[in-house]
Amino acid sequence: MASVLLDLTPLVAASTLRGIGRYVRGLVKGLEELGPDQWQGLEIRGLAAADALDRLLPPIERLSEYTERPPKTPVKNCNIKRSKLVTFQFVRAARDAGANLVHLSEPKGIALSRDPIITVTSLDLIVLAMKHLYLPPIPGWSIMYRGLEHLRYKSAKRIIAISEATKRDLVELLGFDPNRIEVAYLGVDHERFRPETVENEVARVHEFLGSDAPYIVYFGAGDARKDLDTLVSAHARVASQGIRLVFAGHLSPVRRQKLEQLAVQLGTRESVNFAGFVAEDLVPALYRQAAVHVFPSRYEGFGLPVLEALACGTPTITSPGSSLDEVAGDAAEIVPCGEPEALAVALERVLSDSELQGKMRQRGLSRAREFTWQNCAKTTLKFWTRALAEG
Repeated sequence: MASVLLDLTPLVAASTLRGIGRYVRGLVKGLEELGPDQWQGLEIRGLAAADALDRLLPPIERLSEYTERPPKTPVKNCNIKRSKLVTFQFVRAARDAGANLVHLSEPKGIALSRDPIITVTSLDLIVLAMKHLYLPPIPGWSIMYRGLEHLRYKSAKRIIAISEATKRDLVELLGFDPNRIEVAYLGVDHERFRPETVENEVARVHEFLGSDAPYIVYFGAGDARKDLDTLVSAHARVASQGIRLVFAGHLSPVRRQKLEQLAVQLGTRESVNFAGFVAEDLVPALYRQAAVHVFPSRYEGFGLPVLEALACGTPTITSPGSSLDEVAGDAAEIVPCGEPEALAVALERVLSDSELQGKMRQRGLSRAREFTWQNCAKTTLKFWTRALAEG
């Protein structure tokens, strides 16, 4: 029986509540739901890091015992510490555990050996794809960064991409052989993200927002690629109808200030709610109670908020390009970034047409059912089996 060690270190890093942490928890959930009898003859254990990210713990037999822990306070310098673990300790720990393959949840650090077999998940290549937003305009800097990214993946026998868009970027931006890359779509927790409301949900949402007015919701951070200025401008067209705009998630002080200033200029500041951090148990309720969910972004490796909103039956508007329309299919309205007039028209159409809302709800629920963590786990198991067979 071949032994696989799955990297769980993102669960004690700052990203535990962001995409990578949710991916690791979801993959483990899918593996647990399948059960060892369906693991294709593999023994799968977790390669877990200590809470301080300064050493490795022994591999954990029951993955869920680790992933079900409450999220930790982010470790200081966690990315640097994780990179050191991957570069200097993962291979040795895998050998000591008798593992045949170690799977890195993301390409932190540079594994210095290919024995045991190394595989890796690529969530996105945001910095390379949008270097004008994320890299300083220093001559040669983007070439150097591209070389570093290439090294991070170089030791991997095979690569999992979480969307066709990410696979395309790996081929076009880093020059990898497409036959070395396999797509394993993320899933959604259908037990949490579902259309049925829970007890006292409406009252809890109204209390949290301090208002019972209908609202547009955006879930996510305020990264430069998020087209939030366009969203604030488009909202101004419907604010007079009593529709509020809710930003749920962390925005940097600078980003929030700029959005507030724009809302003030448009005369809608009182209708814009910067809700900040949202407790995990309230997230699905905020989706369900929203009149519409808008996720405008110029680039995403997958775009989990779109899938979560669809699973809750919430009418959704998102952006073309990268992976978002790939994930949404025909279940969401697609509006280009940087076009506030087009987004305003889409908002007015969805908000005013109950028949369209019903159709979007049904299409969303149908689309979301195609994405499960069990499917993600099954694809990953086949991926590992092929990597082991290739030796």
